[in-house]
Amino acid sequence: NALECICLYYPEAQITLSTAQSVSALSLYHDQKFIQGFPDMPYLFKRTFSRQIQYPFAANAINVITFVRTIPRFSGGKTPTAYVIIDIKSDALYSSFSEISMKENTNFLVYDASNALIHATGERLSFNEVYPDEGDIEPEKATRKIRIHDHTYHTSVIRSEDTGWTYVYLQDIQDIDQHLLRIRNSFLFFACIILLLGVLYSLLASRKLNQ
Repeated sequence: NALECICLYYPEAQITLSTAQSVSALSLYHDQKFIQGFPDMPYLFKRTFSRQIQYPFAANAINVITFVRTIPRFSGGKTPTAYVIIDIKSDALYSSFSEISMKENTNFLVYDASNALIHATGERLSFNEVYPDEGDIEPEKATRKIRIHDHTYHTSVIRSEDTGWTYVYLQDIQDIDQHLLRIRNSFLFFACIILLLGVLYSLLASRKLNQ
């Protein structure tokens, strides 16, 4: 149910082969405007898009995540043999994120390749609010402290090379500090108990020796 459409586009013949319309001339394909924009898109051999599809005679557009790959992979001005276009329904893809269990004062955010927010568990924050200096993000993972709306957060950022999405987890630093404070207090309490037992043992031992 998550799959909306799979399409192969052959630029030399200007035809498409899809699960939606079988074999069609590009001029008759329902999603032709998107495909016609391929020559103007850089690095298209591996791209991911968050967009809407409007079918003819349909009342409402469908929100999809579109994965585009080329056969074979190409570079420069070389035209690939074919494009593979896979549309996945957004709701089905995001529902797995909604099942993530979150604590209070935490946020889980997902941004697409253009840094547009496509999912938020917790407060909805723009990418610039969470990561004003995008250049600091390493290809796989980055962590840092950041202040947003008078709160300091510990952030964990992961960017997927396959989808171009950025996954961001934020936790209020005060919650972490309180947790560390509880651990410290527990340790001090335990140390005091050990110290008290040591003192009592020493007193009992000295009294026994004096007898």
